[in-house]
Amino acid sequence: MSYSTGNPNELLSPYGELIPSEVKVRLERAGGQLLRKAPAAGSTVDREGFLNNYAVVPQMSYAAGDTPKQQQQLGAIYAAATWGLVALAAAVTYASLSV
Repeated sequence: MSYSTGNPNELLSPYGELIPSEVKVRLERAGGQLLRKAPAAGSTVDREGFLNNYAVVPQMSYAAGDTPKQQQQLGAIYAAATWGLVALAAAVTYASLSV
């Protein structure tokens, strides 16, 4: 029963379910347009006006592979970096032994 008017039907939806007071106020304030708004991607609005959010899964795509020339260039860069670090480690080790 509604405490303001004494009408018990004001708290029930057309399906006989209770309508929460905040939803009832939002419906009155929006003039019935609340449930007609299209929700954003990743959300839905139920019969009582509650917003339900869920994750949007992006469409899967595959990265293009490197060309053989790019693979060769990257291999040379990685080899040079690896040998440079090995040389640095050897120099530091040699310097610490000679002290």
